[in-house]
Amino acid sequence: MRLTHKVALITGAGTGIGRATALLFAQEGARVVAQDINADAALETAQLIKASGGEAIAIGGDVASSADAAAMVNKGVDTYSRLDVLFNNAGIWRGGTILDISEEDWDRTMSVNVKGIYLVSKYALQQMMRQESGSIVNAASVAALRGSPMSAAYNASKGAVLLLTKCMALDFGRYGIRVNCICPGIIDTQMADQLLTYRSLGDDDRKQALLETYEERHVARRFGRPAEVAKVVLFLASDEASFVTGAAWPVDSGLSAG
Repeated sequence: MRLTHKVALITGAGTGIGRATALLFAQEGARVVAQDINADAALETAQLIKASGGEAIAIGGDVASSADAAAMVNKGVDTYSRLDVLFNNAGIWRGGTILDISEEDWDRTMSVNVKGIYLVSKYALQQMMRQESGSIVNAASVAALRGSPMSAAYNASKGAVLLLTKCMALDFGRYGIRVNCICPGIIDTQMADQLLTYRSLGDDDRKQALLETYEERHVARRFGRPAEVAKVVLFLASDEASFVTGAAWPVDSGLSAG
């Protein structure tokens, strides 16, 4: 299995892409540290892994908190004595142009989506540098590659993630650490439903029309599935991607190609 004996910390592991990746990593032999701001959701993911014969622990906390970020890394290292993979998956979406979005929502988006990666990586890298090995995968988005209406804060945050990824790859490659990011299209998750609800102003008919329009923009004529994204994360996290670093991988069924 591709991650046998490796220890992986996954943020936002309680739902969606995070949970799908946690389950896949465990199937591939990883010992998983499942983190989520919803501690119960993280625990449920860990229990699903254990029920399938895998190893996992759960921890709550906010990635935008320095103390919480340190705690989640420390718990993984204290439990398993190392940290091989970090998937910075935790993220939020808040809608609006820069005239519409509140300062509070703007700050929270940047805190979770960008500062969260900075903080968790800051503590994870210290352990990886001691090991002289590691792989970090950051969750950017197709929103980092193209503009979209009423998503100023989210797109700006994901653009920052993409370039932060490249800088991290250059800064820490000499320690045997690879850093890449994924750029998913619209994936069938709670965030996608939130986006559709916001842009349709809560009107069910308009929401259905928007869903169909957005599906058509993908070559596959549908939204992606969390498990499909998880497979790309698995490749980037594994030794099979040993010559891949500083890259942004679209997982978007051609959405960014048009």
